[in-house]
Amino acid sequence: MKASGSKIFRSLSIKLAIICVVLGAVPVLVYIPLEEADNQKNQLVLRSVQQEGRIVANSLFPDLEQFSPEVAENLQFRLAELTPEDSMVAVFFRPVDTSNGDAFLFVARHPRINPARINAELKELRSTGLLNDVSEACDRRRPLSLRQDRPDGSRQILTYFGTRRSASGCWVVISSTDRAAILGTTEDSEYWRREEIQIAAAIYAAMACLILSVFLSLRNNLRRFDGAIADILRGRDTAVSFQDRNLIPELSEVAGRFDRLVSALRRSESQIRQAAEENAHALKAPLAVISQSIEPFRNYVVDQDGPAARSLSRIEQSILKLDGLISAARQMDETTPAAIDEPMVALDVDRILSDVLEQYRPVASARDIRIDAVIPTGIHVMANEDLLTTSLENVISNALDFSPTGGVILVACKETQPGYQTIAITDQGPGVDPDVLTHLFDRYYSTRSGMPNGTNFGIGLWIVRRNVTAMNGFVHADNAPDGGLRIEIKLPLAH
Repeated sequence: MKASGSKIFRSLSIKLAIICVVLGAVPVLVYIPLEEADNQKNQLVLRSVQQEGRIVANSLFPDLEQFSPEVAENLQFRLAELTPEDSMVAVFFRPVDTSNGDAFLFVARHPRINPARINAELKELRSTGLLNDVSEACDRRRPLSLRQDRPDGSRQILTYFGTRRSASGCWVVISSTDRAAILGTTEDSEYWRREEIQIAAAIYAAMACLILSVFLSLRNNLRRFDGAIADILRGRDTAVSFQDRNLIPELSEVAGRFDRLVSALRRSESQIRQAAEENAHALKAPLAVISQSIEPFRNYVVDQDGPAARSLSRIEQSILKLDGLISAARQMDETTPAAIDEPMVALDVDRILSDVLEQYRPVASARDIRIDAVIPTGIHVMANEDLLTTSLENVISNALDFSPTGGVILVACKETQPGYQTIAITDQGPGVDPDVLTHLFDRYYSTRSGMPNGTNFGIGLWIVRRNVTAMNGFVHADNAPDGGLRIEIKLPLAH
């Protein structure tokens, strides 16, 4: 269980999913505190500017309460000294004795403006409704802080209206500062709309895309390698090249090694086939000569039960045994390259089983053995026809050898595991000792002392296991509940 969990976390798909979650969570986790910090900074700066306006107003009020021509002459210099950089301070006065009660007189301003612009500025302030707010501040005798949009669209922070009542009227000191000069932006917009935030987001998105592209390129390249392997196994293309399918320069050396490995395996396959044929021919020829040479000696043996006759019989049996050993060795050698390079294709299970059983029915009938088959139609598995046919022949031949006269061999096909089709062959023989079940598919292992012709060497089921494994399947043997041996071959379904 521990190894399985460790394997999951080594998966590229799992790591890619984790990276996607992290890349999606990081902006949220970083953005929220940054936005909160920006809001706190804005509030702190605004309070600071408001405090500056309060200080300016409180510094001017003592002089304004005792307003005189001398004070008027020095007021402009006082404003220049007290006005913060990038700010504007203006002084207005609303006398008590006015016809409408809301008339404001322009007294002074820093930075200076052209006297001809004074009436225009008062008109602009009235049009924006600002003087109404100033009147409210005078009437309620309290300071007031507001924000105002300039006519040109830029944002201005009206930080403070300082008011002071006197016997002759209400003095108002207005202190304002351009938003851009304080906060570096003219827009009071959402934090994510800030240019610097959008630039940072674009850089982060580019980095995230780069990381994801690395993983996706690697996964895509591995899939191309997997496709090359599948084509090799299915025999679709004898000139499959991993180098040609590789898209990542860093994997070029690995792809080249795969190509060299495939070439080496194909050379080995060819050499094994050739060696098997040459060895069988080289060994069988002397045996044939020996077998023919001893035949004339039978004419000179008078006593068929004597020592000479028995010696001849042992020689003949040994020749038969050697011939069987050579055939078995050739069969093993030929199955090795077949398991290495035979293509896997979608095969109709019904057709393959029907063809194999048709070959063995005459033999079974001669021994008074019945073969029953339960084979559904339309089932296809990924396999090689030669490997599958050889495997089925060996299992059915084994079942015939152990079935008693009048016995039944049942061949059933069903899906016992998702994605796999199971071919079960059950006989009514004596079964196998449970202690040796695990050795049935071992090389040279046999529960029989030998067939009469001396050709049983314990390689039939070994070939079955090797063939089935080469087809990405599984083979299993067990004693049937009602007696006999059941061998199950599981092969992957073709989709």
